[in-house]
Amino acid sequence: MRYFTLTRSETAEIFISEVIVMSTQVQRIAEMLEMLPEQEQNLALEFMKRIVLAWDPDFTKLTPNEAAELVEAEKSGYIDEEDIDWNDLDKYV
Repeated sequence: MRYFTLTRSETAEIFISEVIVMSTQVQRIAEMLEMLPEQEQNLALEFMKRIVLAWDPDFTKLTPNEAAELVEAEKSGYIDEEDIDWNDLDKYV
């Protein structure tokens, strides 16, 4: 499940932005990957894919942080993407 914020600019345009939060450790990993040549980045990506698939083969598990973020997002007024009427976004702003 993903959550989005909907905001309206002064020109009445509607912006949808996905909220993405990374832990400090994930940020450090990303920074370290940026140091590697592209070939080694690709190797690291394939390795990470294998690790994730071994941990969660059907991509349904939540980490403790994700579970806490989900509960918080559900309470904060964010809108579930499945509940958005994409043909009538004005009703959300």
